[in-house]
Order: sequence, then structure tokens, then C-alpha cells
Amino acid sequence: MSTISRFAAEHAPGPVVGVPAPRLSWNVETATPGWRQTAYQFRLRGCPAPAPGLQTGPEAARPEDRPAGIELGPKQSGDRQILVPWPFEPLVSRQRLQVAVRVWGAGTGAPEPGPARGPAPTPWSDWLEVEAGLLSREDWAASIIRPVSQPEDSCAYLRREFSLAAPVAAARLYASAQGAAEFRLNGRRVGQDRMLPGWTSYGHRLRYHVYDVTAQLAPGRNVIAARLAEGWFAGRLGWWRGGRRRNYGDAPGLLVRLEVTLADGATVVVVSDQHWRSGFGGTIRTSIYDGEAFDQAKEPVGWDAADFDAGAWRPVRTDPPPAAALVAPQFPPVRVVAERRPQTWLRTPAGRQIADFGQVVTGHVALSLRGQAGASVELRFAEVLDQGELATRPQRTASNTDRAVLGGQGKLDWAPEFTFRSFRYVQVEDPAGALDKSSLRARLWRNDLARTGWFECSDPELNRLHANGVWGIAGNMIDAPTDCMCRDERLGWIGDAAYVLPAAAFLFDTAGWHSSWLDDLAKDQFADGCPTLVVPHVPLEPFPEPYPCGVFGDAACVAPWALYRQTGDLDMLARQLGSMAAWAERVGAEVLSGFPTPGFQFGDWLDPTAPPDNPENGRTEWDVAMALGAVRSARLALAAAREVAGRAQPALAAGLLPDPDPSPDAVGSPAVGRPPPPVVAPPARGSGPAVSTAPAAVMAAALVGRLESLLRQVLEAFDRRYVSPEGFVASDSQAAYAMALAFDAIEAGKRGRAGERLVTLLRRRGAVEAGYPGTAALLDALVGIGQYPLVHRLLAGRGVGSWRYPLALGATTFWERWDAILPDGRLNPGDMVSFNHPVFAFVLDWLHRHVGGLAPAEPGYRRMRVAPLPGGGLTWCKTTHLTPYGRAAVSWEIDRGQFAVEVDVPPGCQADVVMPGGGPAAATLGSGSHRLVGPAAGIPPQDDGWWGAHSHV
Repeated sequence: MSTISRFAAEHAPGPVVGVPAPRLSWNVETATPGWRQTAYQFRLRGCPAPAPGLQTGPEAARPEDRPAGIELGPKQSGDRQILVPWPFEPLVSRQRLQVAVRVWGAGTGAPEPGPARGPAPTPWSDWLEVEAGLLSREDWAASIIRPVSQPEDSCAYLRREFSLAAPVAAARLYASAQGAAEFRLNGRRVGQDRMLPGWTSYGHRLRYHVYDVTAQLAPGRNVIAARLAEGWFAGRLGWWRGGRRRNYGDAPGLLVRLEVTLADGATVVVVSDQHWRSGFGGTIRTSIYDGEAFDQAKEPVGWDAADFDAGAWRPVRTDPPPAAALVAPQFPPVRVVAERRPQTWLRTPAGRQIADFGQVVTGHVALSLRGQAGASVELRFAEVLDQGELATRPQRTASNTDRAVLGGQGKLDWAPEFTFRSFRYVQVEDPAGALDKSSLRARLWRNDLARTGWFECSDPELNRLHANGVWGIAGNMIDAPTDCMCRDERLGWIGDAAYVLPAAAFLFDTAGWHSSWLDDLAKDQFADGCPTLVVPHVPLEPFPEPYPCGVFGDAACVAPWALYRQTGDLDMLARQLGSMAAWAERVGAEVLSGFPTPGFQFGDWLDPTAPPDNPENGRTEWDVAMALGAVRSARLALAAAREVAGRAQPALAAGLLPDPDPSPDAVGSPAVGRPPPPVVAPPARGSGPAVSTAPAAVMAAALVGRLESLLRQVLEAFDRRYVSPEGFVASDSQAAYAMALAFDAIEAGKRGRAGERLVTLLRRRGAVEAGYPGTAALLDALVGIGQYPLVHRLLAGRGVGSWRYPLALGATTFWERWDAILPDGRLNPGDMVSFNHPVFAFVLDWLHRHVGGLAPAEPGYRRMRVAPLPGGGLTWCKTTHLTPYGRAAVSWEIDRGQFAVEVDVPPGCQADVVMPGGGPAAATLGSGSHRLVGPAAGIPPQDDGWWGAHSHV
């Protein structure tokens, strides 16, 4: 029998949704081979009034399907299971209801038994709780409150008392902040979430969170309270000349609405307003970069409970609600997801004591102190040691120091609240011996995203490499896909984020998380089409924004397309299309105009051949990299426009939408030597490319021809300027050939020679000599020219320019540079030296798709491509991914001259299987478990051609 195994609304982590018409998704479990959904139906309960038009069709007439109080929707034909449009009347603020689904389907075998009229549906799913948040600004009726004065790096304490005349029947806390807040009710923390409400482009969007606080309230006097730090909103961010403060506002603030329903039916509402009081307490210093300090003697006892005398506290300053949209999150907040004990204690050559946690993690350390008043412990953090001492130079101006001081109580259990960093080693200064060393715990922080992908093979070192990537990617998931977590950045650099997105979205459920970040990317994007270099945007001196920055700007096209391929979220792609097209046209115009705009260019960033203090100056010239990126961006924007336009065709045919105007003047056309007209009317600076008033699909249809023309022009320009008749590419570097091949930027007649030259350069060097843009392209370029054994050879390398080099030096995450630690054990002298920097972990995506053999052939894995490429001496591999449709898995082994692969295909999906080495012909499999066996004799052996300088002589 088939059943519904997962039913969810939007990408929401819980029942609360922030939109009036949440999309619905479900998985099916069935033993029927080749099962495919043919129809579906919803039912709803909890609606305050019957929604019109719901009771239609013969299915709705069956009384057993419509118990009292339940509204039944019509049976809908179709196989859509993911992000299906909301089938009922739109929700209103605070509305709570339950929805269930059942489906019909058939497989390759006999239909499931049912009445004579056709196959039986599945049983109804469990009821899905759906609760609307505050969907209108008017619902808040609250002010932003701030302390009258809050010094830099301080933490304000805010409170308000109120009374309840009867027992509480229900209560909801709607909480937001400009800054980082911890909310409390009657002396107890509300939830376990950290750094609330999270980091967004604060000028455009401000998140709020919703908590059921019924159990924390009681009749009589009650207190709502919060601790408030500057966080990302007003705290120090960036490195240039000490960084910038007050990037989004002059001071942090709270926005609160508490709604209480009493047992007698009365309601009580408490909001952030002039009735609050503010003060300060034991948290005397807190900074994301510099750490937190707590003095127990200064903590006012009971400040967050009734009966506290707040007479000395000051009134608050009230401001109007922010102009930004107030949005509910579509992914889990930052939380403590695990704890870790020190693996050993070290004594350094200078006599310092250091706790080694055995793994680079992101978060903070919790501790317990016992002793006399005034005894203190200071903790300093680092990812690596340098000559046996704590390596703090890579942190630049970030001091990463926590300090706790005992008060008169003689004991203190403490952990910081508003700071985090990446670390493995913690140096402990404990002059009074107050620390209980057994209490020390590393608490791991990240957005609490569910794990969805796994990989394992017969090579233990490759497994360790994969594990390092998982640690690094997860450790840089604190509300934005950050570059690193130890130095004075921790910013959402868009280039890094785009390259690692496919691996991240395979390993974790990032659909809502990445979608939210991309929304900020589009909103922060400049009116001329240039995206900001970090998202959420922080002005980065000395970068002269806005200007077209090659490679990094391409993230505006690369990231949405990669997320669409992983999740199948076409609405997300439609939302990003204006941003994609605007960047594709802006960078295309820059290339076609001869690169007239000044500004720093990353080029093939972090090429190991570049000088340590000049990491952009590698073997590949920046204009070559930018031109190749322009080709890729135009190609991806065109692909997105075609996908989104596809949804318009049925409506256009039915006359429900206006025909797109095919004339060039309707949307403009690119012209050589000058920037093309914008995709849509330019908005105010910094608010991103505007969204067309026409339906997105119609806009997309109008864009297709325009982007086709742009792609044609940039391809012609690249070939004319940078490719010789013999297929040599300017810069004559691994990165230049790899990107030209991977981005399909080189004419068919020249691809063979370009591929040969790439192989020659690899063999000559015997290692990767490319930064992360070139290296990411290199992996797929070699597969595309039939040279995938060379990737296995690169994966087996152990010198500088190989993935195993850091493993030999004890790495537990990915490094920013190939040689962040030099062969002699010294740290690289450059200032770009991070040891938890996951961008090079894009290799995990290659392992998943090509070694494991599990890749999406259609967006969201509705159709899978199973094409393992064994090599490197591997004898088995297992890869699993929880796709939007359910669990998919590929497991293969080589044994006794045979290659056997087992494939698990989720219900409703198909898999195209290509056996390696000329095995059986490609097969298309329906849902279920399958095993295919073929000869292993045709699998290419490990590459043993000449390798390294002069080895061919």
C-alpha cells in the first residue's frame, strides 16, 4: 500500500508560515515498482468559514471523506508533488488550520486494489499544522525600542512588567530585533535559538520569529525581557582600517508583540513601546569578532523576573517600525547542534595551557568556575598552532577572546551568547585555578538544517576529505554562507557561496536558507546590475562599489541555477530571473566594451602560483576570467529564462496572459560598445533590479531572444580576442582552458586542441595550478573531454595543489589556500590564511555526481542521472541523498571482474543509468530498488602517463 511519508508547507521549519498561500510538498512511500502519481486531493480543517468552491466533484460527495468540520478540495489530475500551489482561500494573520493530502498513482505492475471506478487513493496523510504569522505591517502595532545610550560592544538589558487577570489559554510571542537578541519570560529563556532574529539585508527585510509561550505565563505579575547586542546590525564588520560600525543603523533595537488569550476569553497584548525600561548587566562586552566578557558581580539578580526593582533603570527610546518588510523565516534559526569535549590538553613552549578539541568547529565554549570573588578565566581561540603556540596572526584584527569573572556567589556556569568563531584550540589563562577543566565544552553553532546527503567509499582518506568538507560547510552556516569564521570577515562573499552551493545543498536541506540569501542578493543588487560582493551587503572599503567584478559577480547567475537544479523550486528561479539577466547583461556589456570600468578583480582567485600577498595575480589574466564568466552568466540566465517562460506557454495558448512583445524595443537589445538597456525599469539605488509588473513567465519569454543575442555576442568576442585558430587560449593556463571547456565557450572545432593543451599543462605540473574558479571548472572539463581518470589522479596527489596535502598536515576542515601551511610547517605569510574556508570543498559535489554517480538530470531529482566514474583504485562507493521526492541512493562495487550498481529511485521519479567502461546500454528505471551488473574490464585503469616536470623525457 502507498502512503504519504512527508508533508510540508513551503520550506518552513515549523507550523508558522509567512505567506498567505504556502506551497505544499509531499513524499510517497510505496512498494509498487515504477509508481507515478496521477492525481491528488487536499482536505482542510480549522477554517473559520467554508471557503467557496471547495466541495466540488464526485470525490467530495463521499461522506466518509468529509467528517464534520472538514472541507474537501477537488481531486486534481497531475504528478506534481513539490511546492504545489496552496489550494484554499489565502490565510489571514494568525490563522491556524490543518491540511492533509492523499494521492492516486500507478506503477509498472497491476494497479493497487480499489473500487471498480479505478485505483484506490493512499490513506490521508497526517494532519499538517499550518499557522500564519503576522502577514501585514499593521498587525504589529509596536515600536522599535532602544536604550537611550548604548556604548560600543555593550549588551543592553530590557524589561517590562504586565499583569494577567486569569489563567492563560494560549499565547504567542512575535519577536524581532535590529541586532542580536535573547528573549526571556519570567526568568526563563524563550526557545533555544541564537543571534535572533538573524542576518538579512536589514534595509529590505527583517525576520521575526514566533514562539508558543503559553506555558511560561501565569496569572498575576509577569515580566517579558531581553538582552540585546549590536550583532550584525550595528557591530563591527569587515577588516579595512579596523572595519565599519553601524552598517545598518546607529543602535540595536527590539520589536516585540506578545498576544495572550486568557481562559475567560479576554485578550492581553504587550508590545515594545515606551513602557519598557533598560539597563546593563554582567555582559559587559560582546562582539562577533572580539568575543564576550561577563562579570558576575555586575549581573542584576532577578532582572528578568517579577519583584525586581527597576527604579534605577532608564526609559527606552522609541522609533517607528522599520521600513523593511517583516518576514517569517523559511529555515531553522542558529542553534547549538552538538557539544564536544577537549581531546587533550597541551603545554606550549611558552608555558601556556591549551585545550585541543581535535576538530575545527564553529561556536563557543561553555565553562564552570569555582572560587573567590574576582577570580577570572580568559579564553583565546585559534584554528591551528604556529610553532606550538596559538596561531592568532591569521585572525588579523579579530581578537576572539572571552573572559568570565566570578562574583560573590563563588560559582558560575557560563557561556557567551552573542559571539562565535571557528576554532580547534583554546588557550586558557586561569591564574586563580578557578576553572573546572572537566566542564569545558565546545558548543557547535549553525542554522539547524537537516542533513540530507552522505558519501562513503573504499578509500579512508577520501572519506576523511569528504568529512572535512561537511565540517567546513556546516561551520559556515550561520545565517549566511560565509567565507570563514575566525578572522575579521565572516561575510557572505558571493563568489565563495556560489561555488560551494551544490555541495552544501546536497549535504543539507538548504532550500529555504539559500533561497532567503538569494532574495537578499537580488534586493542588495545595484540598479546597474552589479551585485554586491558580500550578501547581506556591507560596504567594503576599498572596493569602489558598484562596479562589475568578474567571477564573484557571476554568483548572481550561478547560485540560483545551482539551487534550482538541486531543489526544483521554479518560483525561486522566477524571482531571481531579473537579477540574473541584469548581471549577465552588465558583465556582457563590460566585456563587449573592452573592460572600461576600473576596480579590483579577483581573477582566478587563490591560484597557488600567485604571490602570497597578491593572490589574484596567478597564471590566468583577470580579463580572460571575466570574459569566460560572462559567457557562463549569459548561458545560465538564458537557461533560466527558458525554464520560467515554459510555465507561460499553456496560459498563453489559452489567452490568459498577454503575448510577450518580440520586438527588440520592447525589452531593449544589447549593443556592442555600450551597456544594454536594463531588463526592467531601474529602481532606486541599492534596491535591486525591479520586478516586472507583467507575470514573470511573460517577462521571461521576452528575455529569451535578448539573452540569446547576448550569448552569441560574448562567445564571438571571446573567440576573437582570446582563442587562436589552433585552439590556444590566452593565458595558456589550466584555469583558462578548464573554464573555456566547462563553460562551452570554445568553438567545437577548437575543443580538441584546447583539451589536449589542458592535459599537457596538468601533466607538466603534476598538480593543480589554479585558484578556485579554475579548479571548479577543471573537474567537469576533464570529464567533458573524456579524461576523468586524470581527476582521480589529481585526487590521489599529496603535494601542494592537491586535496590530500592538507590531510597529511592534520587538517580537519578545508583551507582557504592550497598551501595555508607550507611544507616546512610554517604558516603561509599571506593574510588570506583561513583554516575553515569551505570554498575548495566544491570537490564534494564532484564526488557525489561522478564518483558516487548521483546527479539531478532534471531539477529537484525528478529524473536522476546515475553514471558512476570509478577510478583511483576505489572498489566500492555509496552515495545517498534525501531529494525533494524522497531517498535516492547509488551503491556500486567492483568484484571478480564485474561492476555492480544498486540504485534506489524515489516514488514518482526516474533514473537514467549509464554503466561505466562500456557496460550494458543505458537504462531508464522507474521508482524502486534496482541492481545492474556489467563487466569491469572496460573501466579505465588509474592514469599512469607521464606526470610532473620532465617525467616525459
